[in-house]
Amino acid sequence: GCGLVAASAPKPVAKAATKPQPAAPAPVAEFDVAGILGRSQRVVPKPAATGGYSSAPVLSQPSAPAPAVVARAPVASAAAPAPAAPVGPGAADVVIGEKVLESCALKNVFAILPNYHSEIEGMIACTDYRFSFRVRKAPNGKSGLPASCMWMHPTRANFFDVPFGLVAFVEPRTRAAAGTGMVDHIVDVRTKDFRQFSLNFRSDEEAQKTFVSLMDTFTFPGGP
Repeated sequence: GCGLVAASAPKPVAKAATKPQPAAPAPVAEFDVAGILGRSQRVVPKPAATGGYSSAPVLSQPSAPAPAVVARAPVASAAAPAPAAPVGPGAADVVIGEKVLESCALKNVFAILPNYHSEIEGMIACTDYRFSFRVRKAPNGKSGLPASCMWMHPTRANFFDVPFGLVAFVEPRTRAAAGTGMVDHIVDVRTKDFRQFSLNFRSDEEAQKTFVSLMDTFTFPGGP
């Protein structure tokens, strides 16, 4: 008879393996700054072979964290030495544009104070901005100012440093020197900030005229 052929079981058809698709990044609002800054990965479009860009984004590796900044304590620099006190006409603390008048340096001048009977020896240094009476140093190198007048020192009140714009009154006069028969040539000075003193040029009349001429030029320009 006819033999029966056993039906064979159908062979399973192998399916092509599919690549897992990368998870799409979570949508971020356009102005959600906190969300944008909080993302660990940045989406970078991949150029396509046709010159355009493919629709499938490629995730780039997260950027390396910035190195930590180590705060360092400031290094203390050595303190600069304090400037020395001005001594003499060449060391006057001139300002920008101020010119020292070397030809108007007057030596052997004596300052007279209203409440001090002794005269203070020194010299006069002049610029085109001010005049300054510089007290002569004592033999031991210290200031020649009396102890009761140390507040007038250049490092303190700087009493004898007078800008021409502060001069209110200048009056030359003469007097007979006691016991010598010589004539002292003196100039009385008063300032707008209530300083008052006199400068005694002794018998040097030319020095007195030079100082008065300096006052006329810089203190009272165009005056009578």
